[in-house]
Amino acid sequence: MRKTILFFLCLYLLKSSLAQQVGVEQLVAKQTYRGIFKVGGDKDTYYPVVFKYGGQNEINNLVIFRSYHEAGPDKLSPTHKGGLTLEIDVNYGGWGGSTYDWRIMDYRQTYHSTFGKAEFGMHYKGFIVWLRGGGFIYHYESEKPANLQVCYASEQIFDDPNPIYDVYAPPAITQVDETIINAHRNDCWEYIKRKPFDQRGHLGILTPASNYPLDVNGTIRAKEIKVETNWADFVFEENYQLMKLSELEEFIKENGHLPEIPTEEQVEESGISLGEMNSKLLQKVEELTLYVIQLSNENKILKSQIKVRDEESNEIDSLRKEIEKINSILFKK
Repeated sequence: MRKTILFFLCLYLLKSSLAQQVGVEQLVAKQTYRGIFKVGGDKDTYYPVVFKYGGQNEINNLVIFRSYHEAGPDKLSPTHKGGLTLEIDVNYGGWGGSTYDWRIMDYRQTYHSTFGKAEFGMHYKGFIVWLRGGGFIYHYESEKPANLQVCYASEQIFDDPNPIYDVYAPPAITQVDETIINAHRNDCWEYIKRKPFDQRGHLGILTPASNYPLDVNGTIRAKEIKVETNWADFVFEENYQLMKLSELEEFIKENGHLPEIPTEEQVEESGISLGEMNSKLLQKVEELTLYVIQLSNENKILKSQIKVRDEESNEIDSLRKEIEKINSILFKK
């Protein structure tokens, strides 16, 4: 018993030594800095807004937002000027080797676009967000003091003791840089959970939202998919004209596919509609069922005709035998 207790005590001490922390655990209090700023200039231009000194080797959660009815250029719209919700996690990195990176955690716009692009600046000591000008008012929340600077020209944004390392603001842009935005979207579960819809309510998963309500760049796995579309029971209506089998055979020889079914080239180029294709396939199954019923009825008729012929043949055989019998009697006499 004593040896057993000593064994478990040694095991506990071993586990404790392996699980020791490196350094002292500290309580880190998160703070939120809030502010409002205005971007002037032209309403069709996106100007760089520099958030400075976010902290090296730390994640800064930066949120920029505005309501669509807040101040903005009247020439764009008297009332619905453009709403924005933009949340970005920024790791400014540091010379110690931490990864410089930023990810869009939430991105939604309404009525008019106000976010143009984003990138690092000031030798990775600042983060730049291009926002639409013309008098737009924006709100921000940041875990670090913003020290923000709105730049309308090649203004100095970082003054280094060595003048050759001075940094000047990048130029404004007139088009949204979708490539940079899409490259920094958060493509994990958090991205899906936060519902990255566009202003039309369309959703893109691992791809930008498109003209389709849902666009997925990848394989969809599901236990069940429910499609509501037109069905093909019109095939069983009395006035439906079923193609003759001879005509169907000729069509297949000439075209290499069934009537009303897309070709392989069409599918490769444009894809297929799941609901429409299921309806078309059901139509062909129902037509096939009619062909089977038709052939079955013809088979019944043939069987009936064969039976009649067999009965006639049996009668003929009986008559032949009677005749042979009579002939044999006559010839004997």
